[in-house]
Amino acid sequence: MRADQLKKYRKNLEMAINEVLIDSPELNKAIEKIREDGFDVVLMIEATIRFNRCVGESPEEDQEDLELTRQDRSFLKKFRISSE
Repeated sequence: MRADQLKKYRKNLEMAINEVLIDSPELNKAIEKIREDGFDVVLMIEATIRFNRCVGESPEEDQEDLELTRQDRSFLKKFRISSE
């Protein structure tokens, strides 16, 4: 599988997660209560999305053209993991 296909899958998952959070009555109720009490809310949720090849497939294809952000590299560096 090519990196561009994995990016598409990741983007679709990100959008789905965002929609679930936006449409969550529990989440919206909790945020509204906080705002009623005079606070602004900044909500940042981090998700790790990883794709693993199913058994019997070639894993080498997944290893090509992975793009790491500056945040990705910083995270890996904290654990002394090389991003090269």
